[in-house]
Amino acid sequence: MNEDKIENNYNMHFETGSNPTIFNNAKIEVHGDFITTTMKRKNNHETENEQQGNSARIKKFSDLFDPSMKTKAEAEYKQSVQPLLVNCTPDSAFMRVVSFQPREKDNDGNKISKVQVYKAFGKMKIYLSKDLSEEDYAKWLSSHVDGMTSISSWQRYL
Repeated sequence: MNEDKIENNYNMHFETGSNPTIFNNAKIEVHGDFITTTMKRKNNHETENEQQGNSARIKKFSDLFDPSMKTKAEAEYKQSVQPLLVNCTPDSAFMRVVSFQPREKDNDGNKISKVQVYKAFGKMKIYLSKDLSEEDYAKWLSSHVDGMTSISSWQRYL
């Protein structure tokens, strides 16, 4: 077997508060017989185009959900999400809503926390379209719910 020298470079991103262990200039030796195959990588341009394609076709909140589950998703929306919102533009109808503004207080005068909003939207993830991931859902919500732009926070509660 021929000896191959493989060098890898990685881009690493860490969450705030994480405690990663990083090895710099480490030499790791692996011995044995290996079957090697070529690996096809997606370049950044292809990945960006796919993401833009997903976001371009998602205009309304209802576009995120599996068409066969829209009735159930709408019922969950009305029960869990809508009570936490001031209004939804252009209106509060599930099939037309495009952005959200959370309320500060509920009908009893209690403060509505961001955690409540995250969890309410999290209940709807089971109705997502099959071609969308939780990450796609988190990205869409982070740019469509006023004052809640952290994708990692959305992902934590999904």
